Parts: sequence; C-alpha cells; structure tokens
Amino acid sequence: MEENKGKDVILRKLHLHSLIEILTDLYESGVDYVDFCGKNDEEQDVVDIRFTKDYTVFKGMTEEDAMNNIRENFKKIGEDEEEQEELPPPPPTTKYKLSDDDLNQLI
Repeated sequence: MEENKGKDVILRKLHLHSLIEILTDLYESGVDYVDFCGKNDEEQDVVDIRFTKDYTVFKGMTEEDAMNNIRENFKKIGEDEEEQEELPPPPPTTKYKLSDDDLNQLI
C-alpha cells in the first residue's frame, strides 16, 4: 500500500460480531498477525483478512503443513460450535409467583 501511505482508509458498516469471531478463530488456530484489505461497496463495505505462514506460530513448518494445521484447527472450532448449538433448549419457567403462605408451607 505504498501509494496510499499517509491516506486514511475508511471501511464502513462492518459487522463487528462476525469480525471478532473470525479474528478469535484465527488466533486460536495459531495466527498471530493479519493484514486487512478493504473494498468499499454501496450497501456494506467488505474487509479481506490475509495472513502468511510467517504470521503464524507454525514458522518451522512448510507452507502447506502450516495451512493444513490452520484448516484443521478451524474445522475443530466449527465442530465445537455445532455441538453447542445442538443442545436442547432449557425447560420453560413458571410464571406463577409464590405467596408468603406458599413459602411457609414449603418450609
């Protein structure tokens, strides 16, 4: 980005929850640094997140092994999220209030 040096780049209306989730997943997969690239769009701007093997904890591996390791970690994170989503909903709660007499009878 040498030609843009000193110029502000503004990306508008990025979905914060998705961005945080992706960055967290990358970090948990072994990525320490990322590059952001942006594209302005009429409806919503888009951010592209890039990284190389040198940005990861897998510096001693080949490029292919490092990327495979990251893919596997991402896959595990996705599976964990699916398992959490499959939990049954909590039982319904009652809307009745107990009176003092009701509480005294329980004791």
